Amino acid sequence: MNQDQLKLNNGQVVTAVFNGLESEGEGNYGKWFKYGLNVSGQHMIFFANENQKAVFTGLNEGQTFSFGKIEKTGKMGTYHKVERVESNGTTSTDTSATTAPTTTTTKTSESRTFSTREASIVAGVAVKVAGWSISPSTFSEEELYNRSKAVLSVLSKLETDLLNQHVDELFGATDDE
Repeated sequence: MNQDQLKLNNGQVVTAVFNGLESEGEGNYGKWFKYGLNVSGQHMIFFANENQKAVFTGLNEGQTFSFGKIEKTGKMGTYHKVERVESNGTTSTDTSATTAPTTTTTKTSESRTFSTREASIVAGVAVKVAGWSISPSTFSEEELYNRSKAVLSVLSKLETDLLNQHVDELFGATDDE
């Protein structure tokens, strides 16, 4: 049986048949969950993190559902989030009956759009660099947070809003969702 991995592009929504949780574990970036799916008649796997696990919660084996990488706008800018898409086009966090976007917005400026994984890695590196610059005798979480933001400001031509969002997530801050 072919076990191709489903990787969603920004704005992509797929319809799948849920085959259940195949395995779970923990890696460098936290807990992961491997789900079995049938997409267009092909058996595929999808790896979800703890934040994405809710997409699959409540599904029964053999149930057909739609999910995708949906564009969201928060106080720190535009980002993409994996969510279940209901039959009426709303997502699990929508408060209105607007339809979920299925196209990708491409920036034409000098900056490039980071994937969530890339932004998470860059934010993690910024925190490490900031940590290395603090004397152990003066270390505090607030100082680490402030220096992480300073490191990211050096990267101002990059997608700093998205990167700052990931630094906030590392420190437990939440977006407006």
